[in-house]
Amino acid sequence: MLQKLTPSPYQTCILNAVSQNLILPIKSGIGVIALAGTGKSTLITLIAETIQKQGLQPEEMVILVFGTKNKDDLRKCIQSKLGTKWGRTVRTIHSLAYSIYREALNVSTANVNPYKYETIASKLGWITGNVGRLGRLVANSDYPAILNEKAFIKLLELLRLYAYQPNPENIQTLNQTYNLSVTDFNRVAQAAKDCLDRGEEEALFRNQIDTTDMVWIPWKCQEIPFFKGAIARLKNRLKVILIDEAQDVDNLQLSMLQLLITSSQSFLIAVGDPNQSVYHFRGCLSDGLAKIMSRFNCQVFESPLNYRCGQLHLQLVRDIFPHIPIQAHPNAPQGEIRIISSADLLKCFTDSTLTYLIVSRKNSTLIQSAIRIIATGKTATIKDEKAGDYLFKEIKRIAEKPYNPLTFEHKLDVYAAKTRHFLEQSPDAPTRLAEFADFIESIRTLYDTYKPATLQKWQTTINQIFNSRKSTSIHLLSIHSAKGAEAEVVFLLYPEEIPFTHSQQSLEELQQEWNTLYIALTRIKANRNPGSGILYLVLKERDCTIYPDWLPQAYRQLYKFDKPVNSI
Repeated sequence: MLQKLTPSPYQTCILNAVSQNLILPIKSGIGVIALAGTGKSTLITLIAETIQKQGLQPEEMVILVFGTKNKDDLRKCIQSKLGTKWGRTVRTIHSLAYSIYREALNVSTANVNPYKYETIASKLGWITGNVGRLGRLVANSDYPAILNEKAFIKLLELLRLYAYQPNPENIQTLNQTYNLSVTDFNRVAQAAKDCLDRGEEEALFRNQIDTTDMVWIPWKCQEIPFFKGAIARLKNRLKVILIDEAQDVDNLQLSMLQLLITSSQSFLIAVGDPNQSVYHFRGCLSDGLAKIMSRFNCQVFESPLNYRCGQLHLQLVRDIFPHIPIQAHPNAPQGEIRIISSADLLKCFTDSTLTYLIVSRKNSTLIQSAIRIIATGKTATIKDEKAGDYLFKEIKRIAEKPYNPLTFEHKLDVYAAKTRHFLEQSPDAPTRLAEFADFIESIRTLYDTYKPATLQKWQTTINQIFNSRKSTSIHLLSIHSAKGAEAEVVFLLYPEEIPFTHSQQSLEELQQEWNTLYIALTRIKANRNPGSGILYLVLKERDCTIYPDWLPQAYRQLYKFDKPVNSI
């Protein structure tokens, strides 16, 4: 990010609106469309500084972010400028709602169990338990109420994220949106109500929650006196709520925020980029930023001036996405775009002083690339321990106990065949089959390369590759995990496979696929360091070069390592 001594004209308009809003008797919300690389952390710090200068105290403002790493990074940024107390205004929306839960129930902590609702559904007999007895939803193999018990657990999550009552109409809506394979809406609604009622009871009387409960329980129990009081006390204290990455909000979080804002004394500032909305599959709203702006009557401002990328990088973005008004900083370097074959990937890591980032739509491609780089003696890691943890959990389940390396490949083949047969029957078969193929390919790549003899060796291998704490200049990330990341040299693997499309795809799904491309192309950090600012589009090695359909003709030229060509 380029250093800025003063706010840009766009940022100045936003800061002026914040100052004015603080003194108005009736306050509107403020919505900021902050495009990629436009200095959101700097803007948010400037907003906090503006609020501080207006005489507000740190406890009268909260800055909400998604994820612990984002919280730590932004807190450090604000703390360095405004001090420790202002740094503590940064927290996750889950921790804010969790503070309401703890105050309402007068407890210091709760038992957070990610498998809470799976356990509840099993104990109530709705899904298959450990003893092997078929759950009531699938017991009738001719007429199952839902085709997949995992989809029922996802449904319980979605009902909470959408702040929906578990009735047949809402379940039908979610089934159509997320292809949950529900066939009997009445029966599934009864099962969902039983599980959610038990979940609420365990949260209130046994302090048993999962992460979504941190927000859902305070919202669901908002009329219970001790929750109502805790919400009111927080509402009366806060004057400004700022939410970062607002495009990733879900309806439950949005409903929770509405409980904390009253226009006579407080207002919301939403900062986000609708073009980086990619989490609809998790239950986030596909139009979250627009919904926030509507519900909170926001004045809308744009922040299009990019401080990260080079002139040529942003020209490519505008060529592909002419509707996105992203602008390069006047002092931005030109940057460079190189098209190479994956066979030439290892030729690119020539300067250990530069930072490298490899992004891909598929995890299996990241794993293959990490293994290739590690084999040369360099250190490279996939910065996503959660993905590694999930991979190891599923490997243990597939392998069964005791683990036998001689039979693992056979068990993987059997598991893959059965799962593919099941997925072929699902309404969104193309998407789920593609995701499953990526998952199986990830496991096969690790097994074929390392031949782990024990589960402990599996875990050691996965921990070696999936590690965000290891010191290295070469990091790999899935595009979905790469938001906010940047590096001086960036590689987009197999761009010709983006966006992933199929005939049954919804318009929302297709748009979010295009959004992943926008995210990938805007991770490149162009500065004056020699060798920096190079964006590599790494094509899959084939007999005949295949360029992405979206790549303009002027860019379609393979880079020659033995004879460098000029920048495009």
